[in-house]
Amino acid sequence: MARAAAPALVGRSAELARLTGALPGAGAGVGPPLFVLVGEAGVGKTRCLSAFLDGAGRGGATVVLGHCPPVSGAELPFAAVADALRRLSRQAPGRLATWLGTAPSALVRLAPDLAGTFPDTVDPAAPEGGPVSRIFAEVLGMLRRMAGQAPVVLAIEDVHWADRSTRDLLGLLIRAIADLPVLVVLTCRGDEMAPADPVLAWLADLARARPMERVELPRLRREELDQLLTHLLGAAPEPAVARRIFARSEGNPFIAEELLAATGGELPATVRDAVLGRMARLPAPAQRLVRAAAVLASSGTEVPHALLATVLDTPDGEDLVAAARAGVAAHLLRTTGTGYAFRHALTREAVESDLLPVERERLNAAAANALGDGPDPVTSARVAYHWHAAGDAERALAAAVTAGLAARASYAFAAAQELFERAITLWPRVDEPGRGAGVDEAGLYELTAEAIYLNRHERGAVELAARALALLDPGAEPERAARLHLLAGAAQWSYTGDARAALARADTALELLPEPHPTGAHARAARARYLLLLDRDAECAAAAVDAGRLARAAGVPAAEASALVSLGAAHDLLGREPDAIECITAGRRIAEEIGDGESLGRSYVNLACCHERRGRTDAMLDEVRAGERAVSRFGLDHTVGVALHAMAAVRLTEAGRWAEADEFTAGYRDVDGNLRVRMFHALVLLYTGRGRFADAEALLAELRRLLATSTEPQVLEPVYAVAAELALWRGDAGAAREAVHSGLECLAPPRTHRLRWLGLRAEADAGAADAATVEALLGLPCPVRVAPEAAYLSLARAETTRLERRADPATWDEAVALCSGTGAHYLAGYPRLRAGEAYLARGDRTTARARLRDVAALADRLGAVPLRDSVTDLARRARLGLGGDPPRRRERPGGLTDRETEVLALVATGLTNRDIAQRLFISEHTVGVHVSRVLTKLGARRRTEAVAIGRSTGILPLTGRLR
Repeated sequence: MARAAAPALVGRSAELARLTGALPGAGAGVGPPLFVLVGEAGVGKTRCLSAFLDGAGRGGATVVLGHCPPVSGAELPFAAVADALRRLSRQAPGRLATWLGTAPSALVRLAPDLAGTFPDTVDPAAPEGGPVSRIFAEVLGMLRRMAGQAPVVLAIEDVHWADRSTRDLLGLLIRAIADLPVLVVLTCRGDEMAPADPVLAWLADLARARPMERVELPRLRREELDQLLTHLLGAAPEPAVARRIFARSEGNPFIAEELLAATGGELPATVRDAVLGRMARLPAPAQRLVRAAAVLASSGTEVPHALLATVLDTPDGEDLVAAARAGVAAHLLRTTGTGYAFRHALTREAVESDLLPVERERLNAAAANALGDGPDPVTSARVAYHWHAAGDAERALAAAVTAGLAARASYAFAAAQELFERAITLWPRVDEPGRGAGVDEAGLYELTAEAIYLNRHERGAVELAARALALLDPGAEPERAARLHLLAGAAQWSYTGDARAALARADTALELLPEPHPTGAHARAARARYLLLLDRDAECAAAAVDAGRLARAAGVPAAEASALVSLGAAHDLLGREPDAIECITAGRRIAEEIGDGESLGRSYVNLACCHERRGRTDAMLDEVRAGERAVSRFGLDHTVGVALHAMAAVRLTEAGRWAEADEFTAGYRDVDGNLRVRMFHALVLLYTGRGRFADAEALLAELRRLLATSTEPQVLEPVYAVAAELALWRGDAGAAREAVHSGLECLAPPRTHRLRWLGLRAEADAGAADAATVEALLGLPCPVRVAPEAAYLSLARAETTRLERRADPATWDEAVALCSGTGAHYLAGYPRLRAGEAYLARGDRTTARARLRDVAALADRLGAVPLRDSVTDLARRARLGLGGDPPRRRERPGGLTDRETEVLALVATGLTNRDIAQRLFISEHTVGVHVSRVLTKLGARRRTEAVAIGRSTGILPLTGRLR
């Protein structure tokens, strides 16, 4: 993959700010501190320094930059000074002669490029360089002359390679220029200096002589690396690509760029060659140790010293320690508490890539044997990995299943999924696989499907549950078949939102089982859950009571916890909040006691929903955050955790707390299934509010695809609603109507409050409503259960005043109060805008101005572009100042004023004088006056002739309407 853009500086704003903040001190000559930029190779020290130096140069500072070269085997005296002088001779040859003064003989010998500037200074037969004292005097004189003209930044890169002469010279200079406006910046690789390295002692000595600030450059965080990849590609990277590059680069920018440039995910040659070059310089025992460590570290970051000794079959003595010390000194390994780790994941990968296949297999087998049969999930997973890498399919299969079960028991569902999927690939390669694995093939599919469902709600869970069912005879194994039907239903619901199909699966499970049966209790609890999702609240309550009774009788607390949560949610929807809270918290207590993460998570989702439906935003957020902490203990961060975040983001968007909403939506573009629907709903709301219509439309198209088979009202209604709202803000009343009508066709009245309002808003925007359509929207039976529903019905009633062309600000003010009372402050901006419009129509400009100023302030605070455009347009049409100086009268082509041009544009749309008067909040008589003036100024006899002249002269566009 080719790189599409030059390297970008990402994630270094704090470090740049520290450097830039010291420049004014340098300019004032107050003795700024010495800065040392520290970081590993490739982390971006040079890029950060370059950005700082560019800014300093643009700000008027003189930049002196030199590099210390990585000379091997011998020192190159004063290399950084010579490099700096050569750069200055190329960049500012005329000024350099002034800075150097007369006869800089030592520096000319050091940098022969200067000989042309000072031809009579050096004896060609004289040796190169010169004594430190002479070079020091000439460089110090140069810096003093520079600093007399402007602040100076002296930057020396890669001082970890600095020769002794350069270190001595810099030490003298840094002490001597403490009173000058000179900012000194050094860069070094902290990971490449051993404790006894003389450069470390030199830096410590400098810190005693002058204040020193150490600026650490860490690796990039995931979101920062995504920004870098976006810059390089010119578009956001695919989620899978971003995850892979972050995992392999570990946030190192240089390595990330190399991985992006490499094809097929292969190891970049630049990285491999650098690592193997270091390996080649190690003694043979150290090379053997590093190779063994590379294999051991492939299954876990840390490699214990004792484990290395076992794998190498070497006594743990001085020879082994010496070999390890050599690996650390070569900057391939670093020490940990009990052993070693590689400096970087790709360092390990490069070493392993150089192994012969037979070496790799032998070392992996030795690693698996050395690790043994550890009971903990981590050791089990490592053993499984090494038997697989050793090519021993039989042992690898058994170890993968064992490790997968251990991961499942510790709620590490992602690891369990990976291990079980590996076991599936190994299954056909082993004779009698079930004997070693301890499960049959259907059982392995069931374990894998369950892990996928609990980990990320992906399609694979549906497919594997179906494969497991295909291998079973339901008559011979009814309990297993029933369990798999329940799993298949849950997986199908989580991926497609098809609660009706999931309910049918639960019914099938019940038909297979005798009464009473423990699995039957789970099936009845599942029935209650899916009835709830289908908005069959009363049926859900009855089914949940029945399921709870059977679960208690059969001693199945997990089914009881699930039934109680569903019963509580049904109570909430039926208007019985105290009963709802009591049941949900009772189910939560049971789930916590038995470690049922899924029912525990559902309790937080439904109780947060209880608060959200009543407009209690802060209480909802408390529940969301508590739920997030609770489900993380059970490995459900990417399922229930995402659902909680999406709920919070939607509510915060309506509440006008968009910065918080952004935090809840960050990093979730790669979720799948039902969770993708929930998160994309939140993002469409945010994008629409900000006027990012193209982004919102793209996500909406994806939502429509995802919901092609969904039967779940709680996810269908929001999508129809955001589609209508997006269309309305775009000015497309027809598309809004279509979205509303599609939603009303498939949703029952309890879910239609918002759609009813949006439908009436679309009719009012269209200005020519069909009477039957309006009557149908007004006549929908929509019982009000909670405050937000009352707010939507109030908005719907207010829209009828627009349909009747009746200015009724009190109705809009009532809608504002109801929206604000539920905490939906952004939503309240729309009726407040309409209230201002109604007050204008009534002639109350003072109250109108107050309403519109509030809307403008809200829109400006949020960055709500469409809302801001709407209030600006309304104020302009009404000639109502919202602050600052009033607009000045301006002549247009043809001598028309702004208002006359506006009237002409409205005439061009076919509006009558009465229509224009209502739109511009002026009298019909005033419109007639404006039209007469337009006709006179343009020399037209009729309105159509004036429009034609306006278009031919450029006063009006040739086609289209002025909005």
